[in-house]
Amino acid sequence: MDDPSAFLEEPDLSIGTFLSESLQVMDLLGEGAKTCEMEAVKIIKKFPGLPVEKNELVILKELRSLDPDTSNIIKWKDSFTYQDHMCMRYELLDQDLHNYVKARGEGLLIPELKSVIRQVATALQHLRSFKIVHADIRPENIMIVDRRQQPIRVRYRAPEVLLGIHPLTEAIDIWSTGATLVEVATASTIFVNEEYDELSQIIQCHGQPSDEILDRGKDTASYFCEQVNSDHRWRFKTPSE
Repeated sequence: MDDPSAFLEEPDLSIGTFLSESLQVMDLLGEGAKTCEMEAVKIIKKFPGLPVEKNELVILKELRSLDPDTSNIIKWKDSFTYQDHMCMRYELLDQDLHNYVKARGEGLLIPELKSVIRQVATALQHLRSFKIVHADIRPENIMIVDRRQQPIRVRYRAPEVLLGIHPLTEAIDIWSTGATLVEVATASTIFVNEEYDELSQIIQCHGQPSDEILDRGKDTASYFCEQVNSDHRWRFKTPSE
């Protein structure tokens, strides 16, 4: 299969670029840009044939009715286009949780972890009320409002995601939240990035998924092979296989 990134259209973006008449890029933050109006701009790169930006825009419009302060969901302002790329304007928060933990050099304390759990759970509860699955919870996507006054506000893929099991439910968000909490508590990642090794670690910790679950995965055959005369119909492949 061809690498999808080969078809990804990159926007012409650098510090000083004007995204619109009133928005100029002052710094590059990875997922967005910091502007002179102190806003964050997320640029969704075009991928031919996949209307990702339209789907995200529909979701953001639904969530706009929520109070960001009580739902713990970042405030979305509006959108615009730049070089045919969809740009989303958000409130600019202080720092993501990954860099916060990395900068202080140690994991979070129990009271801080409780705050993270409470606020992430609140956000997930609001998403569930709209029948929305986040599907990408990780320390980089949990933002801190002000690390000095409010220390915390809110490869972590569940086995269902790795195996291609659909439809996905909010259960994958619970899994990702748990993996995130382990990382920020210990200041170290719980799972490796390579998919085979990640699934291997999951099996070592929690055991192999049942045959019923594996039967539903469109990508199961990439990691398991079928066998006969065994209690389990699926066997986890060795690295050489």
